[in-house]
Amino acid sequence: MTEKQFQEIISTNKSAIWRLCRLYAPEQENSRDLFQDVLIQIWQSLPSFRAESRLETWIYRITVNTGIRYMLKMKKYDKHLSLDEFDIKLRELPRENKDDYEALYLCIARLNEVDRTLTGLFLEDLPYREIAEVMGITENNVGVKISRIKKSLAACIGHIG
Repeated sequence: MTEKQFQEIISTNKSAIWRLCRLYAPEQENSRDLFQDVLIQIWQSLPSFRAESRLETWIYRITVNTGIRYMLKMKKYDKHLSLDEFDIKLRELPRENKDDYEALYLCIARLNEVDRTLTGLFLEDLPYREIAEVMGITENNVGVKISRIKKSLAACIGHIG
């Protein structure tokens, strides 16, 4: 794999990788660090890619695994937001941003690791079959979990309004 081929792969997938990194590390600086870690993992793992799945699915899997490892490492420092902490962070957002992505990211940040990962893959418009492959669960389980997550996020966003 040449550096140019690697750059093409990353160029094609960088937006999706970035959005998933934001789910695991909502703070901008931490997201950048995690993004770099993911790129390193992809570069180091490319020689072992066996094309048993789509390249994008494989990249999602690396991003998810790296994100989960990051969260486990940071868990002692970065607990899920309590409702009070969530309200304080929400009030810190400028008024005009309350209806945009930052509020959604705050709600997603309150989810557990598995639900956060499922949400990220769902927001990437991956079919349930592919989400199931990345997560190692059944398609039916993906559907049930996504439905519950949607209700949870709707309640959280309703709390904002």
